[in-house]
Amino acid sequence: MNFRKLLGITLLLSSLAVKGYSQTVTGSYAFVRGADTIEGFIIRGCVVTDSYQFLSEEDKQKYAKLIRNVKKVYPYAVLAGETLDKYNEMLSKMTSESERKQAMKEAEADIEKRFTKDIKAMSFSQGMVLLKLIDRETGDASYYLVEELRGKFRAFFYQAFAKVFGYNLKMRYDPYSNTEDRMIERIVLSINHGQI
Repeated sequence: MNFRKLLGITLLLSSLAVKGYSQTVTGSYAFVRGADTIEGFIIRGCVVTDSYQFLSEEDKQKYAKLIRNVKKVYPYAVLAGETLDKYNEMLSKMTSESERKQAMKEAEADIEKRFTKDIKAMSFSQGMVLLKLIDRETGDASYYLVEELRGKFRAFFYQAFAKVFGYNLKMRYDPYSNTEDRMIERIVLSINHGQI
């Protein structure tokens, strides 16, 4: 065996060893190909992101604050998505409009009772992140969710009220074009993969 071939095999095996240690093995299997038995490993998926260089200490602190904000409000956004799915399924089974309106009033009262205190305790920046994450989890900006479920007048009223406090319920989540949304998406993926 020549030196180049030996070096190539050594580099290949060492890179496999590094990859094996960087992932969590969740299972294994074996298969036979010809006269060889080959062992395979099932590893937990991973997220690959580009590296991020902070231009200043202030940028680094802003990112740390964004991590704290996302970690605080993300569970509420997930719950909003699950709740919307539950209510959509429930509403799809109802036949009369009055029955639907009554169910939505009860749902609104339940949501206000359960979450108003927590949401009022959030900072402005946490509220902004929550609106974006609700869009991420439901596929709709908050304004359009209210409009669909409670009507145009209620959506208009909530939007006008939100604007007084500096919010925009029509704000959309766009991790492909918006730098802050891209950072939020990176943080959410890290949370979902147990990295932070």
